Amino acid sequence: MGVGKDNEAPWLNSVAEMLDQEMDGAASDAKSQDGINVVFADPRSKFLNKAVCGNPENVNGIVENGRSQADTESPNSAMASFHPKIAGARLYADVLQQYLP
Repeated sequence: MGVGKDNEAPWLNSVAEMLDQEMDGAASDAKSQDGINVVFADPRSKFLNKAVCGNPENVNGIVENGRSQADTESPNSAMASFHPKIAGARLYADVLQQYLP
């Protein structure tokens, strides 16, 4: 079981692009409409060539072991799939630190 570079990977990347645009738009709306001091911290550059199948791979691909009781439906992948590993969490923290006062 894996993610195909020719089929699934481009689709997943397009979903990530859409989500980033939506989150950036929500932050901009909150700032302009409600006066909330908020920014969108885009982490994508930190993950370039380090996500699923990257070197190093800082985001899990499909994880089949360590399934929890909540992992009851098909496909048989665990909830850790496509979530950051420890090094990936550090990359997110690095982006956040860039925006903290």
